[in-house]
Amino acid sequence: ARAAQEAAEAKLAEEAAARPAQEAAEAKLAVDTDASAAQEAVEAKLAEEAAAKAAKKAADAKLAEEAAARVAREAAEAKLAARAAQEAAEATLAEETAARAAQEAAEAKLAEEAAAKAAQEAAEAKLAEEAAAKAAQEAAEAKLAEEAGDRAAQEAAETQLAEEAAARGAQEATEAKLAEEAAAKAAQEAAEAKLEEEADARAARDAAEEKLAEDAAARAAQEAAEAKLAEEAAARAAQEAAEANVAEEAAARAAQEAAEAKLAEEAAARAAQEAAEAKMAEESAARAAQE
Repeated sequence: ARAAQEAAEAKLAEEAAARPAQEAAEAKLAVDTDASAAQEAVEAKLAEEAAAKAAKKAADAKLAEEAAARVAREAAEAKLAARAAQEAAEATLAEETAARAAQEAAEAKLAEEAAAKAAQEAAEAKLAEEAAAKAAQEAAEAKLAEEAGDRAAQEAAETQLAEEAAARGAQEATEAKLAEEAAAKAAQEAAEAKLEEEADARAARDAAEEKLAEDAAARAAQEAAEAKLAEEAAARAAQEAAEANVAEEAAARAAQEAAEAKLAEEAAARAAQEAAEAKMAEESAARAAQE
């Protein structure tokens, strides 16, 4: 009986020595529980930050889309302004062409009026000369009538008058021909001036068309560059979204692994507690047998 009592006392001493270890295990479980709670709070904070980052990336992608839309709208407005400027330039060219045509018509009409006036003046001068010649002839005839005896002088005077009349006729014909040549020269100069103006207008129109073609090519290149920038921005947004998705998956995997590790620790703690409870039951049974 003393040997059994000593064995029981030794077992109680072992249990007393094991109680600090059990208390330490329970304290460790409490510390692990606090650490798990802190880890869960950190994981929740990381999840919130990942969500905020994803929202920010989505907002950046939306801003990039708005910027691309704004660039496209500005390009369309610039294209409309260029078209309006082109139409205004064409209208101005049409007005200038009409004004030049009217001016040329007016100049041609003035040249015709000048030629008609010159012909009229020549006719009036011829009539004046004929009237003067007729008056001189009448005076000569009166004088010849008075001087009947001086017929030879009259005939000579008549011959002189006929020669002068013929000379005047030739001179008038020459002047009329000169006037016609001057009118033809004026018409030719007006035609040459018109041809030069038309050539200048064609050159200006060709230059304007070349400038418009260059502007159109530059606008097409700019639109292509803007479209490429928009595509690159969309690709970057898609890549950032994919990276955010990968980060979220990694965070989810880390949280799952932490949860599994915590479950394993809790299972180990439960197994240790069950073993301690079994040992305490055995000791209780031993004490009951001892009693």
